[in-house]
Amino acid sequence: MAFPHRPDAPELPDFSMLKRLARDQLIYLLEQLPGKKDLFIEPDLMSPLDRIANVSILKQHEVDKLYKVENKLVLSSNEQLCFLVRPRIKNMYYIANLVKADKLAGRTRKYKVIFSPQKFYACEMVLEEEGIYGDVSCDEWAFSLLPLDVDLLSMELPEFFRDYFLEGDQRWINTVTQALHLLSTLYGPFPNSYGIGRCAKMSYELWRKLEEEEESETKSRRPEIGHIFLLDRDMDFVTALCSQVVYEGLVDDTFRIKCGSVDFGPEVTSSEKSLKVLLNADDKVFSEIRNEHFSNVFGFLSQKARNLQSQYDRRRGMDIKQMKNFVSQELKGLKQEHRLLSLRRCQLGMRGEVTVPPADAAKGLYFPRRDPWLLVGGGLLWSQMGKSTSTFCLKIFFLWTIKRHPSRTSNVSSLFVILADIGACESIMKKKTKQDFQELIKTEHALLEGFNIRESTSYIEEHIDRQVSPIESLRLMCLLSITENGLIPKDYRSLKTQYLQSYGPEHLLTFSNLRRAGLLTEQAPGDTLTAMESKVSKLVTDKAAGKITDAFSSLAKRSNFRAISKKLNLIPRVDGEYDLKVPRDMAYVFSGAYVPLSCRIIEQVLERRSWQGLEEVVRLLNCSEYSFAGMWCGGCGWGCHLVLVCQCGAEATDPTDMTKEDRASSESLRLILVVFLGGCTFSEISALRFLGREKGYRFIFLTTAVTNSARLMEAMSEVKT
Repeated sequence: MAFPHRPDAPELPDFSMLKRLARDQLIYLLEQLPGKKDLFIEPDLMSPLDRIANVSILKQHEVDKLYKVENKLVLSSNEQLCFLVRPRIKNMYYIANLVKADKLAGRTRKYKVIFSPQKFYACEMVLEEEGIYGDVSCDEWAFSLLPLDVDLLSMELPEFFRDYFLEGDQRWINTVTQALHLLSTLYGPFPNSYGIGRCAKMSYELWRKLEEEEESETKSRRPEIGHIFLLDRDMDFVTALCSQVVYEGLVDDTFRIKCGSVDFGPEVTSSEKSLKVLLNADDKVFSEIRNEHFSNVFGFLSQKARNLQSQYDRRRGMDIKQMKNFVSQELKGLKQEHRLLSLRRCQLGMRGEVTVPPADAAKGLYFPRRDPWLLVGGGLLWSQMGKSTSTFCLKIFFLWTIKRHPSRTSNVSSLFVILADIGACESIMKKKTKQDFQELIKTEHALLEGFNIRESTSYIEEHIDRQVSPIESLRLMCLLSITENGLIPKDYRSLKTQYLQSYGPEHLLTFSNLRRAGLLTEQAPGDTLTAMESKVSKLVTDKAAGKITDAFSSLAKRSNFRAISKKLNLIPRVDGEYDLKVPRDMAYVFSGAYVPLSCRIIEQVLERRSWQGLEEVVRLLNCSEYSFAGMWCGGCGWGCHLVLVCQCGAEATDPTDMTKEDRASSESLRLILVVFLGGCTFSEISALRFLGREKGYRFIFLTTAVTNSARLMEAMSEVKT
């Protein structure tokens, strides 16, 4: 069921080295305070720190107690205090207040502040203004690359999106540059570089300058990664705003995957305790379903459960020696897999009000792309029974399972799986009674395709009036605005007024933020100037031209998204059914309705090995000045930035003009690093993994943080939930 890599696909680099480097540097910084010390950690750094150095490692290096940096001061009895924090002003005031409190009490201690991933001058200025700069020592932990999986690296900087794309703060550009420099140092230079977006170009140019200043020996090394793409998040807002329907994306939308792990509450575990699960390729069950469309997952899990049951049943009839081998070699693995399978099945019932039928109830059936069953991943006809009967249907399914497979009742774990599934579904249905996921997906697809815009607007208005969710309502409004190149003034004022009346006037500043970021805008007459209007206006007087402009602006608006979508075929034309079991393209990550724009651009550039032929797309994205492609240099092996002569004196040649030997070497490097500046979604990751399987590539993902539509809206919101 999982996407198998082609036999000729290249092996991924070993990124565990990044963890070791980060851990060694942190230990070195901690040992600069010899003896016992208390460590104050910012909450945002706790999860990343746990992936690098757990509590036992910290204890080995004389960390006595751990405290969380919060609003209230914590009383510590230790004579040495170490603070591990992000470079934020509020953290500086927290440290200053603690040091001042010690001074008032007449207590002398040693203080050390470790900034991660770097320290900023503004933070040191605050410490100086508070009069404690001489009392503390400052250092930085250059921890900017956290391997979340074998092919996923994260900088764990969720604030990057708001800081850069809303506030215009460029302070994190240097962090991105240092991360790229570290990768090129460890894994060799990147022969081919591509990028689009203002932030991408700034990061690329600063990174190249850093590489040129440091006469590193890595330039003579054989590159391990053949291509690098740098993409700005604002280049493709649409993909990030869509609801995710691949399994890993659904888990993220529902439970919030944080730093590669997820916390499952009692409604999933069917116990009083919560459970933290690490989601990566080491989880065999998860690795097989993570990239699958939600509608395919239940059948796989049912088959997996039957296989596990048969493996358990093998213990019957064993002699003592065989039973001993079974317990020592297989039982532990089976229990672990069974536990993970139980969690997956519980998660499966967590989305929407639709229940799941027996695995063979829909065998061999295919459904139209817009069928409610296909959109949600539920069961045939079961979605039509209504919310009030969903729990009853689950219990009928439970009785059906017991009757059909009585042998399963002999295994307590198998019975637990079914009961846990029922409990999870009942719990989540209580939370989602205000939301109809089927209609939500239908509305999104209509917006993407440009159909039934008026009906979609009415649905958004109803969504606001019912007060389903302030974040969801904002997301739908932004999706409508971007796909339509802005809202017409009448709709903008109406939706804004209804939203503020439903959710409160405190959201007014949020609308200002969304407008500044280009997520929710109002159309102006000048925004809809067409080529025909421009030509006609040249032939008439200014007064007549104004009337023509007013006439044209009263007509239907044509957005850049529509033009881009048509140019890149983002909305696939499907005759009949879209088979999600055997997807034909990357559109499967959105039920066959839409190919992620960012992924399509990467696909097109890889085919062309340049931006040639995509000039119109780049213009429509308003990135004509911010797209670049690195050329191949035979002298130093570095990607020269659109110049004829490299710094080393060798001529830079286009990849299409390379010699056969150079081209063979370049073609063998089918490892591609994709850098998302502002965050990437699990849908984009799944889509590019699919593309890699089809084309023989292996993609590596580096993102400032993993994001989704809710995180995107929360970053823009001035009302903190």
